[in-house]
Amino acid sequence: MKIGVGLTMMDRQYPGYLDSLVKYSEIGYDVLDYSMYSEGEGSIFLQDGWQAYAEKLREVADKHNLWFAQMHSPGMGPVGREPMEEVKLELTKRAFEFCSILGTKHLVVHPRMFTDGIYGQNQERILEYNLQFYGSLLPYARKYNVTIGLENMFAWDPQKRQYCPTTFSDVEEMLECIRRLGDEHVAVCFDTGHYNVLGKNPAEGVRILGDKLELLHVHDNFGNGDHHLAPGYGTINWTEFMQALKDVGYKGTFTAEAESMSRKLPAAAEYDAAKLTYSILKALVEEAGM
Repeated sequence: MKIGVGLTMMDRQYPGYLDSLVKYSEIGYDVLDYSMYSEGEGSIFLQDGWQAYAEKLREVADKHNLWFAQMHSPGMGPVGREPMEEVKLELTKRAFEFCSILGTKHLVVHPRMFTDGIYGQNQERILEYNLQFYGSLLPYARKYNVTIGLENMFAWDPQKRQYCPTTFSDVEEMLECIRRLGDEHVAVCFDTGHYNVLGKNPAEGVRILGDKLELLHVHDNFGNGDHHLAPGYGTINWTEFMQALKDVGYKGTFTAEAESMSRKLPAAAEYDAAKLTYSILKALVEEAGM
């Protein structure tokens, strides 16, 4: 199984994603996750010639035997509360072409969420909205042969002051969305931390998803926050999780989204944090015989 990491893990020590690629390769990573999550107005992807930047990324990655296995589209706030709605929708559409240049096969696109959509409220209305949302993106997915990854989510209850379920917290809801879309260019990106923060067992989520699970966001937490830590630094049972991946015949990459391992460290220590994270991921994969 190929081992991956999100590019943001060393962006202070090695400013500019191009500068860090050689370092990820040096550590031993096989694959990378390019995140457009924070892109908005002023993004390079809204400027003329942005394709040249993408081509340079691909060139450097190829030189160092790295593959951009997955990408994350821009993050969007709740419907009606996103100040850059049109900008981020345009960036999301352009992300498919970006994927094709990098050779990326999966683009993670969060579901559109609503402030009145926690604890299963208005679930059918919100699911219908998301069917239209993802349906509007499928022509781009087909054109560039990219699979959209639906990601399981969580929300914050301001009254109870605790994390709570929202759109796609229930993996069965994700499967229903895929069933209704009825297109091969849709699958699941399972986020281990998002599942754990709601008091759910990630291994059980994997077993329910089965062959619709095609990519992962691997990270740990203590069940009381989305901490984005490396496996073993929280409460997830990783032995059980790896066994579940084996049982369902998971064929994707093992890619960490554990940027908090480096965020509060001095910039000069980011390389060491990325190296430690890689060692943990590799040990899990090897112990599981994957």
